[in-house]
Amino acid sequence: MRQNIKSNNKAPRYVEKYTPQVIPGVKRGFALGFPNDYFCGMSNLGLQVIYKTINARGDTACERFFLEERTADTGLRPLKTIETARPVRDFPLIGLTLSFELDYFNVVKIIEQIGMPIYAAERTENQPLLIGGGPCATANPEPIADLFDIFVIGEGEDVINEILDCHYTGQDKKFSRQELLIELSGIPGVYVPTLEKQSVERQTKKNFSTLPPASSAIVAKDTEFSSMFLLEIARGCGRHCRFCMAGYCTRPPRVCDLELLKTALEQPLDDNLRVGLVGCAISDYPWADELCEHLLVNKINFSVASLRADSVSDVMLNALATSGHKTVTFAPEAGSERLRAIINKTITREHIISAVERSTSAGIPNVRLYFMIGLPFEQLEDIQGIVELSAAVVKIVKSNSPRGRLTLSVNPFIPKPHTPFQRLPYVDSVVLRERYDYLKTEIAKLPGVELKTEDLRQAAVQAMLARGDRGMAKLIVEAAKYGGFKAWKRVLKANGIGSEKLLSGFEEAEQLPWSHIDCGVNEHFFSMELAAAINQKYSASCFADCKKCGVCK
Repeated sequence: MRQNIKSNNKAPRYVEKYTPQVIPGVKRGFALGFPNDYFCGMSNLGLQVIYKTINARGDTACERFFLEERTADTGLRPLKTIETARPVRDFPLIGLTLSFELDYFNVVKIIEQIGMPIYAAERTENQPLLIGGGPCATANPEPIADLFDIFVIGEGEDVINEILDCHYTGQDKKFSRQELLIELSGIPGVYVPTLEKQSVERQTKKNFSTLPPASSAIVAKDTEFSSMFLLEIARGCGRHCRFCMAGYCTRPPRVCDLELLKTALEQPLDDNLRVGLVGCAISDYPWADELCEHLLVNKINFSVASLRADSVSDVMLNALATSGHKTVTFAPEAGSERLRAIINKTITREHIISAVERSTSAGIPNVRLYFMIGLPFEQLEDIQGIVELSAAVVKIVKSNSPRGRLTLSVNPFIPKPHTPFQRLPYVDSVVLRERYDYLKTEIAKLPGVELKTEDLRQAAVQAMLARGDRGMAKLIVEAAKYGGFKAWKRVLKANGIGSEKLLSGFEEAEQLPWSHIDCGVNEHFFSMELAAAINQKYSASCFADCKKCGVCK
């Protein structure tokens, strides 16, 4: 997770392919931004999908912008777009993709750089509308609700077109700002915080499986996925991991048609680009082997982020090795079978050992494993299980590739909205530090193993922001003035707020700040899943004609 600003936003430095040209003669514009630097923002496929969707209309020119690092030389010059260097404040509509809670402090900075009031209620008739979208907006927009005019709840490809149509109709009819907001609130999936609190239903892309898959509108060099063509092969996940917000907020799981994927792959094939396959569980894709064979036959190198140890095939592993993949990633999440049953991570030690053996034998020398600490009902024995499993895995890595390495990425568990664990407390930082210290001591004894951990201060702030209410906006704005998350503790103290209260969770009868956001999964299902977790029982994955959670009505 990248949070820090890297460099100044100087458009000539960027090397990009497929950038849609601003359509000549089109006066209507939409400024689309990301509250972080170019490196981070252009690694986000969601931003590129909306960019491509708006430009495909033909009547609107979508231009991009990112947060700039201010220096003594740059001062407070107005934020401008990459495409035409037009000031962002001159656009009637401004959108921000919200993927990380810690970027909320950057949202404040961006609004200041644009040059308009931070709070939506203070904006005047002729100032732009600020639109928020993305995973954080869908899960719980309340901590930053006072900063935005509207939010898109759910997948935005269809909703953004309705917003633009409504806006242009409002212009023709000379709607006031308030009249336009009222009209926009009637669009399914649009949430207007300044209006009386309404229930908003999460939207999903229509006809997902029969339309061309989402892919890079722009292939950029200076990003996390340098010069890589991103291609979405599936959306959503039906595995029911009880900690995973994405798994619940993107239901039902949907897959792209294989033939449409093959057509989409003609573009990177022509330019000899590496392809990054995007999806919650790549190895769960029903035609994964056929897709890999197509990539191999056409000599298209590809990459994946993380694989399921219980579904990855030898065909995929061999294809990744042939593509030059040097590291394969699996996510056990917990070190023991007991704790994996609690979180409903339905992979066994045998699955993990087998997957590592097969991947290293295929010629992929390095392995990365993802774990969490501070999971619900965790015990010290579960942490010891991480060490024991790591010892077994690195032994296999070294036997098949003497120079191979095992990397452990261990992060604190953060309870998220719209999950069975949404009401549970965040584990005390003292306990988490003890867990980290134990792992550092024990992992250091294993040759060829690298341990990477997340900053506990950042994790605690993220936990507070993820489940915050409307009153948190004032604190975010104040902290942004003094350096963002680093000033968070100071701001809480100045306002007489204890961090323990913000991390303590919610009682069963207590109304949740995001209760008006309907993601389709009913509360009864979450209660049943929490009970199953307490009893260490697994739940079945999504299947056809299931009505259990409420999404598939």
